Amino acid sequence: MNRNFLGIVEVGKFKLLLPTTEQGAYRRLTTLPQQASQPPQLHELDMSEQEGKTIMVNGDDGGEWLWSARIIDEAGPILAAVVQKLCQETQQKGEHWYLTSETDSHFWHLENA
Repeated sequence: MNRNFLGIVEVGKFKLLLPTTEQGAYRRLTTLPQQASQPPQLHELDMSEQEGKTIMVNGDDGGEWLWSARIIDEAGPILAAVVQKLCQETQQKGEHWYLTSETDSHFWHLENA
């Protein structure tokens, strides 16, 4: 199922912030669709330019990989720090937040599960 994910790029890896139920998990990003016959590594996204930034990714969650992944928005270090703090506090309170399907590159809609 195609969804939006929010995370931060750390050492070239995508660390999830939202949904909060998966916060802290890492995903690799590939542009290949899940049913592709090729290995996902052949089309893995290089995130070196996004290092330290918070990014929003649209894709299909397949465990270790986000398939058909595309980066739809990114934030610099200041906003990244604010978003990380907000997500950590939300998780500590035991609240579960996720991005709705209406989320696009202009608005980040959060809903409580």
